[in-house]
Amino acid sequence: MADSKDTAFKTFEYRIRPNKKFIAACEKALDDSRFVYNSALEQRTRVYEASGKSIGYNEQSRQLTEARNEMPEIKNVLRMIQEDALKRLDEAFKAFFVSFRWVSAKFFYNLRPITEVSPSSMDSGTGVRRKHCNPQPRANS
Repeated sequence: MADSKDTAFKTFEYRIRPNKKFIAACEKALDDSRFVYNSALEQRTRVYEASGKSIGYNEQSRQLTEARNEMPEIKNVLRMIQEDALKRLDEAFKAFFVSFRWVSAKFFYNLRPITEVSPSSMDSGTGVRRKHCNPQPRANS
């Protein structure tokens, strides 16, 4: 194995100088991606409000395939752009609900039941001093 002192690295720097046509194509791709993302988000919201159940990436991808077969304006957009938007939405939903479960679990754990409130345990700042009990293990029956 060679010493790190003997190793040389070459780096190259490239500049992209896009023309107006390329910029317009990039903006169209971003608009298409935004449209698919917002439409999928709206669909998830409406389905949940109507049925109380959520739909995921697989169901929305299947519906996107059906829509591509029926509507030429959707078919004109690259499938990869549309699928990427659906994947990003699905990842955002998963990340939100994982963090929500973690935060709510920590929050509700701190709300243990109050066991004692008496005038002798008053606190000058709040007027009531609360004493929390620790959860007791259940006896096996």
